[in-house]
Amino acid sequence: LGRDIAARARLHPVCRRWFVPLANHTILNRIDQWLTGFIGAPFRSRRSRVRLTLAVSSVLFALLHVFLGVKLHARSLGIRTHVWFVGDGMFRPDVDIGFVNQPNLSRFNYLNVWEETNDRGFKHPRPVSQRKPEGAVRIVGFGDSVMWGMGVSRDDAFMGLLDSSLGGEPRHEVINAGTIHYSSLQELLFFEKYLVPLAPDIVTLNLCSNDIFPTDDPFNNVRSIYVRYLKTLRETASASFSEVEMQSIEALIDLFGVATVWKNYRDLTPRIQDHAVKFLVELPYRKLIETAAHRKIRLIVLLIPAAVKHPDFENYRDRLIPLFQQTGTEYIDFTESLTTDGQPQFSRRFDRPAFKLPV
Repeated sequence: LGRDIAARARLHPVCRRWFVPLANHTILNRIDQWLTGFIGAPFRSRRSRVRLTLAVSSVLFALLHVFLGVKLHARSLGIRTHVWFVGDGMFRPDVDIGFVNQPNLSRFNYLNVWEETNDRGFKHPRPVSQRKPEGAVRIVGFGDSVMWGMGVSRDDAFMGLLDSSLGGEPRHEVINAGTIHYSSLQELLFFEKYLVPLAPDIVTLNLCSNDIFPTDDPFNNVRSIYVRYLKTLRETASASFSEVEMQSIEALIDLFGVATVWKNYRDLTPRIQDHAVKFLVELPYRKLIETAAHRKIRLIVLLIPAAVKHPDFENYRDRLIPLFQQTGTEYIDFTESLTTDGQPQFSRRFDRPAFKLPV
C-alpha cells in the first residue's frame, strides 16, 4: 500500500525512502485490511483503497487548514480564549464571605480581556499596602460584577474610568476591589473584613438588580453563611421584628437549605419576598452605612439599573433612597444615564462616560 500511494502521489525518490516504510507500518496495514473487509466489494482492489486513502487524507488536511485558519483569524481579531467566561481558578474560598478573588491572577477572559489581580485579589496593577501612601486619598470601589468590570479591562471598569478622570495623580490611589457574583450581604462582610483595615478615605459601592442573593456559589459554602446570618438575626434582633417578620426569617432559613435558591425564591409569597429585601438588602446597607460613619469613611452608592427595566431594582431603589436621604449617605442614580429604550447614552467602545466623584 505504501509503495502504491507513493507512486500515485508522484513523490520524489528521496521522499519515498521515509514515506514507504512509514506507509507500510503494521498499524497502517491493519487499517488497510480492516477497510477492505468493512467497506466491501467496491473497494477490494488496491487502486480503490489508494484512492480512498488519498481522499480521506485530503479531507483531513483541508480540515486542519480550516482549523488553523480560524485560529489565526481569531488571533488577528484579538481573541485569546474560546469561551466568554472562565470562572475556574478565579476565586478562593473564604470562611466568612464564601469566596473572594484569587490573588495574583493573570490570564485572558471574555475572549480577549486581560485580567490581573494583585496580592490582595484586587483588580489593581500594584500591591496595596496596609498603610496608604503619605498624603494620598485612598478610593476603593467594591461590589459585584459591575464594579469588577465583567467583560472589560481594568481601565474600562468604573474605577479605571475614575482613575483616568483624576489624571492618574499620585495623590489619588484608586483601587478596584469588586468581586463577581457578590450579593449585598457579602459586600457588607467583605467591607468589614478586608476594606475597613485599609482605612480608605472614600468607598464606592454599586447596587444592581440581582444583589439580594449571590449569583454563584463556587465552593458550596455561601448558603451556610446566609443561614448563620439569618439565625443570628433571629436571636439578636427578635424584639424589633413582628411575628410575621420572624416567620419570614424561618422561611428564608428553609430557603437556603436547598441549592435552587433563586428559583424557589420566586415561589415565595410577596410578603416573604418583601421581608427578604429588608433582611438581605436594606439591613446590610444600614449596617454598612453605620460602619462607614463610625470609621469616618465617605460612602458613595452607585445605583446601576439593568439595560431593561427590572422590578427588583426598582424595589431596592425605592427602599434604599429614603434610607440614604435619612442618613445623609451620598448616592449617584445612573437611571438617567439610560435612554427610554434602555440603551446607554454613551458607547463603551468609543466614548467613555463622564464618571466623576467629588474628591
